[in-house]
Amino acid sequence: LPPFIAKESVSVVVCDFSPLRVPLGWVKETGAELDKIKVPLVQVDAHNIVPVWLASDKQEYAARTIRNKIHKFLPEFLTEFPPVTVHTHNSKLTMKSTNWIKAKESLEIDMTVSEVSWVTPGTLSTL
Repeated sequence: LPPFIAKESVSVVVCDFSPLRVPLGWVKETGAELDKIKVPLVQVDAHNIVPVWLASDKQEYAARTIRNKIHKFLPEFLTEFPPVTVHTHNSKLTMKSTNWIKAKESLEIDMTVSEVSWVTPGTLSTL
């Protein structure tokens, strides 16, 4: 990562938070490497309305144990959607239709491979 950062003149690295062990290890290792070259690592929590590190500093065992902690932060993190406005650009685009036959002909398909018959497709077959 450091050679890429130097080549591209990266000034900050942003990553998403994951509470799982392996991604936490990646962040720890990457953070240590970035510290050596003085590039900050910033984590965001794109999966939750309230960042998990604000809501709770421990693993919660039930929704009821974390619910009030999350509700405490909702006024800060919930925002109203802005009103929908009409786009200023003309929306009447002219597009060519896709030539699916030509698209298929452009693919390299091994037609000697036979159809899979040992699997039953569909959701019901997996239940």
